[in-house]
Amino acid sequence: MIKRTLLFFIAASLSITIFSFVKEGAAPKQKIIKTIIIDPGHGGSDAGAGGAYSHEKDIALDVSLKTGQLIEKEFPEIKVLYTRTTDVYPSLHERANFANENKGDLFLCIHVNSASGRR
Repeated sequence: MIKRTLLFFIAASLSITIFSFVKEGAAPKQKIIKTIIIDPGHGGSDAGAGGAYSHEKDIALDVSLKTGQLIEKEFPEIKVLYTRTTDVYPSLHERANFANENKGDLFLCIHVNSASGRR
């Protein structure tokens, strides 16, 4: 339930932000988003934060892929590219180079944290 709520919040926030850039009749000097690079944090041997039954690298990848699918569905004119789509670890320089080589207008890096304690 928490994952679904978080994903909805992220998607809604992105939709509002992206819509403000791609709406018809934008001011001539306004930057239009054509390419979004989504970077799921961590990956491979870098698991990131660890939870009771999950790792940040897996959640970041899952949220990133679903977020990209939502963007592609709602904004088919925007190209969505990923720095990784599997459990690999591209170096930070590789991620930045990928974004620059593909002329990304928006770089979206997805990370999550772990917290211990009871609620």
